[in-house]
Amino acid sequence: RHTQMAEKALLNSNRARFRLGEATAAYRLENWDRASFAFSQALQCKQDKVRIAAHHGLGNTLFQKGWLRFVDKPYTAEINSMTSMERFKAAVLERLEALREVPAEDGNQPDFSYEDIRSTILDWADAVRHFQSVLDLESEHQGAIQNKEVTIAYLRKLQELLKENEQQ
Repeated sequence: RHTQMAEKALLNSNRARFRLGEATAAYRLENWDRASFAFSQALQCKQDKVRIAAHHGLGNTLFQKGWLRFVDKPYTAEINSMTSMERFKAAVLERLEALREVPAEDGNQPDFSYEDIRSTILDWADAVRHFQSVLDLESEHQGAIQNKEVTIAYLRKLQELLKENEQQ
């Protein structure tokens, strides 16, 4: 419904607000590609308030897309940070181990590849840039500050695990 309303809206600011609604609904439904598209569309607005929400939402969406390449459920802030970091580490190590193994005799390839790792690194780097864009517009935005720190922590952990994996 928000999509139809956005397409019919005459003013760019109204269109962007409808896109934010569409993006938020898609995010809540875990439709990450649709959320990414709609948040990106909302960035075309010139109003800071809309741009802040769009950058923040896009950063969150990109983080989730990267997270879900390793862990089977979306990341939530309610998860203890140490528990989630350990869970992430175990998932990465499991994926890396599977990549080192020889493909099965039946020729089936693993459902995870080095391209997935590369995509996660790119998504998380983009997420950091979107959180920084929020901070450029509103320097005290607590959500962006926290989410940027969390994303950087996971990005560093992934890079650390990849470096350790190379040395094996």
